[in-house]
Amino acid sequence: MDCISDVLCTDDVTRPSERVRSEAAGVVAQVTSPSLVISPEVHELRHTSLISNMADLVPALTGMACLCFLLTIFFLVANS
Repeated sequence: MDCISDVLCTDDVTRPSERVRSEAAGVVAQVTSPSLVISPEVHELRHTSLISNMADLVPALTGMACLCFLLTIFFLVANS
């Protein structure tokens, strides 16, 4: 999740394209999916990593949803 957070939360000149950020949002949506079947160990790791990055991810995803031009990207971000 740290790498995903880095992709979504970069604010400087090296910010990845919208396409790259939308792929990262898709990964967040998959990782947070309630239908994802994983072991208890991986569940705990996922939960811990997600919580530690939440303060950065939520504003980044919200901003991305407000500024995107394509509905498919909006839906990816909304599912994240």
